[in-house]
Amino acid sequence: MGMEIHNKKDIEKLFKLCVEFGNNTPKWINKGWTPADLMKKDSKETSGLNLVVSNKVGRNDPCPCGSGKKYKKCCGK
Repeated sequence: MGMEIHNKKDIEKLFKLCVEFGNNTPKWINKGWTPADLMKKDSKETSGLNLVVSNKVGRNDPCPCGSGKKYKKCCGK
């Protein structure tokens, strides 16, 4: 019981099948989810996120949380 591979094309086909099998098999470590399912879920969740870039808050500036306190006395601890 063995398998003979004669050329590079056969190796590539076998490799693609192995990767596809691995990505579509539920995994214990993923709590029963397949890696393909997790990739789909992750892409849906991150597609709606917007990156917010802000300037660095100084220690004596008002806290960005909206408390009205200085940053160093509020969230800057």
